[in-house]
Amino acid sequence: HHVEVEIVALDLALPASVDELLKRALRPGRHVQVLVNNAGIGVYGPASEVPWLQVDAMLRLNIVALTELTMRLLPVLLNAGQPGYILHVASIAALQPVLARSEPGAES
Repeated sequence: HHVEVEIVALDLALPASVDELLKRALRPGRHVQVLVNNAGIGVYGPASEVPWLQVDAMLRLNIVALTELTMRLLPVLLNAGQPGYILHVASIAALQPVLARSEPGAES
């Protein structure tokens, strides 16, 4: 099987990066069959001391980007005429509390 893979380095916490990723993935002649949501970050420290911008970036990456990519690629995968797959990868931190983390353990 011929498989084409392109590695794209983007900060998915930035809304423009999601658009850029989709633009690259959905170029003419491309056929997306799999979406792997594997990006995620955590914020460490007492909630009273963590800057809001760090928490905002975490939420944008762990929740907003994951959801946006899923919802925008889902119609493409459903209409491709072949099986499509979405894999959400979560952290072990989702299963247990983690010391010095200001957000709840469930990341994604």
